[in-house]
Amino acid sequence: MDVHVGCEPRSRRKRAAHSLASEETPRLIDEATGAVRPPFAPCLAAYYARRFELFSRYDAGVRVDATGWFSVTPEQIAIAHAATCAAPAGVAIDAFAGVGGNTVHLAERCAHVIAVEIDAGRAELLAHNLRVYGISRRVDVLVGSFYELARGLRADTLFLSPPWGGPGYRRDRAFDVEAQMSPPLSAALELARTHRIARRCVAFLPRNSDRKRIASLARAGESCSFRAEVDARGRPCALTAVFDFEMVVGQDGTR
Repeated sequence: MDVHVGCEPRSRRKRAAHSLASEETPRLIDEATGAVRPPFAPCLAAYYARRFELFSRYDAGVRVDATGWFSVTPEQIAIAHAATCAAPAGVAIDAFAGVGGNTVHLAERCAHVIAVEIDAGRAELLAHNLRVYGISRRVDVLVGSFYELARGLRADTLFLSPPWGGPGYRRDRAFDVEAQMSPPLSAALELARTHRIARRCVAFLPRNSDRKRIASLARAGESCSFRAEVDARGRPCALTAVFDFEMVVGQDGTR
C-alpha cells in the first residue's frame, strides 16, 4: 500500500468537528498518531461504547480520531456496502475514506481499492487500520480532495460517504442532499459521468434524505435504487442510494 499526496488538501470538517476539538485536551490525543483515546470529550463516549460495532478488530490496534468517531460507517453496514460494490477482478474508489470503515471491507471484496482522504493525519490512521485488517496491499491511499483528483481516477464502482454536516442532520424532517451537503451530491455524480470514472455510484446518506430529490439526480438511461440501513439494534440509521450509469462501451472495451 502506498500513501500519495495529491493536490494541496483543503480543510474539510463536519461542522461539529470544531466543537469536538475544543472539548479535547492534549492528553486525550496520541501525539504520534492523532488517534483519540479514552478518556475523552463526553460527546464521544457513546461512540466509544459502540467501538466494536464500528470496528470488530478495534482491540487489535485500530486508531480513530475525533471526526472518525462520529463519521465512521458501522461495520455491518460497511460489509453490506462492500457486497454491493463487489468486483473480484475490479476496482472501487472510496472517495471520502476517513479512517477506513468502508475501505477495509471494500478491499475484501474488490481486487483493488483507491481510497481518497483529504486530511493527511486521518489518511495515516486509515493506512494503519488497513494494516490491522491485513488488506493494505490491495489499497492505494491518496491524500487530497476527491473533487480535485477525480478526473484522473478510473474504477468499476465509485463509493461516496460524503460529510453530512454533523449530527444535527437528525433534527431535520427531510435532508436535502443538494441544499444541505457541500458540495452537493450532484457534484460527485456529475464528475463520475463527465470523466467516466465508474459505471456505478453507491452513496451512503442520512436516513432522512429526500428520496425523490435523490432520484431526480438520475439522468435518462440511468437507474437509482435505495436500501434502508439499520444499526445493530435494528433501528433505521442511514440510506444507501445506488446509481447505475449508462456508459457507452466501445469495441475495444473502453468507456
